[in-house]
Amino acid sequence: MEKKTKLGHFSGSVLIAKQGEVILNKGYGMANLKHEINNTPQTNSDLALQANPLLSLQFYCYKNKDS
Repeated sequence: MEKKTKLGHFSGSVLIAKQGEVILNKGYGMANLKHEINNTPQTNSDLALQANPLLSLQFYCYKNKDS
């Protein structure tokens, strides 16, 4: 994710958990460029803006759940 962030391809928070155990909970990039506020795991954002990526991620996780 850090490489994607440096290239400007990703900005947001990532939560990865498996069987209830958190594996990764980290913010990447900027939450607000104008005010230079970094993303953190606690950064609030508009869920409607994230709907498509979340659906893609859910599908990916479901598809690969037995891997």
